[in-house]
Amino acid sequence: MSAPVCASAIRAVITRYLALKAALGCHYAIERRVLESLATCVPTITGSTPDLTPDTFSAWAQTLHHLTPTVRRNRL
Repeated sequence: MSAPVCASAIRAVITRYLALKAALGCHYAIERRVLESLATCVPTITGSTPDLTPDTFSAWAQTLHHLTPTVRRNRL
């Protein structure tokens, strides 16, 4: 079964962004985990829309409720 188009679209953007940062010498390990979490969550929230909207971001932020406020703030 293939991934939804929106998952591919956001994942492609994140992959390019992380590749750029890696080429510039950044490790971005924490950021990679956060962005992969976002890439996994957005398609389940948006359905077929690949856009990251304020509503989508808010819905993703709600998935971080189990984290401490400081960790949640850093990820947001």
